[in-house]
Amino acid sequence: MNELKQKATELRLEGKTYKQISEQLDGALSVDWCKRNLKGVKADTEKEDEQALTEIIKLATRPEGCTNYELRGVLFKHLTEKQLRGQYMTAYKKKAKYRNLDCLFRPGWVSTQLPKHSENLLYSMASDLFERINESVQDFTQTFPDTDRKAVWMELVKLSNGFLNPEGLDKRLERNRMVVMEMEERKNNQ
Repeated sequence: MNELKQKATELRLEGKTYKQISEQLDGALSVDWCKRNLKGVKADTEKEDEQALTEIIKLATRPEGCTNYELRGVLFKHLTEKQLRGQYMTAYKKKAKYRNLDCLFRPGWVSTQLPKHSENLLYSMASDLFERINESVQDFTQTFPDTDRKAVWMELVKLSNGFLNPEGLDKRLERNRMVVMEMEERKNNQ
């Protein structure tokens, strides 16, 4: 039993869950046993956390600051999947700024050489896109007056930015196609 308890403790220190420990030990120790006997055993994550924070501060205090992409890369290098849940990026930005007020986190689209010019151009481009989408929505709703303007607007945005859609563009298009086919069939059966 001592050998099993030692192995369970080692697995817990590696960051394994109670269920994973029980499974890895082929059920020799139940999940309930692990909960009762290993609740005080914590994985040593402080070292990785400190290394990540040190690296983030080093990047964020450069003249160009640290992009979210760079921040994410550091965190994925140092932290476990469990530690990366929730608002981990925001939390590390706050921790870094608390330690060093010179930390700067910037969006990747801000030019390091011409930040103000990049902001102006991006906002101008966004305004142009807004107008183009608005015109397209107007054309669509004039062609199909029984459609909802807001729904058309949102669908255009989602389709034109498919990579941002969690379900993926292929699934969205397939789902839309299924609805359209059902509507056509109902229309033909009237």
